[in-house]
Amino acid sequence: MHLVTKCWLPQVKKHCELSATIRVNAVPLSKDGWIKLVEQAGFVVENYNIGPMTLLNPSRIAQEEGISTLLTIAWNVLARPTIRERILSMRETFMRYHTDLGYIVLVARKGG
Repeated sequence: MHLVTKCWLPQVKKHCELSATIRVNAVPLSKDGWIKLVEQAGFVVENYNIGPMTLLNPSRIAQEEGISTLLTIAWNVLARPTIRERILSMRETFMRYHTDLGYIVLVARKGG
């Protein structure tokens, strides 16, 4: 039996594209969605920070991982067509949905 996902609804289409591109069943949540999920797990959110997603941004990679890691990634992208195709596809998808994607950092404590 196969599960058929209707990828024509805007939110579901975005989920399908992201999951297919990054090869992970990712379910993007809003800030409120993440906070609710954490609270449902029995935690109390004390603080959070949100911002734009900068994955696969060369300057951000250099800043966070260092120049040597950036150069290694660049070499692999240039020298290995399979990796290049996958990375460029991921970057294209991230750019297409950049207004809907970001990061969230939560500080939570176990509820009491």
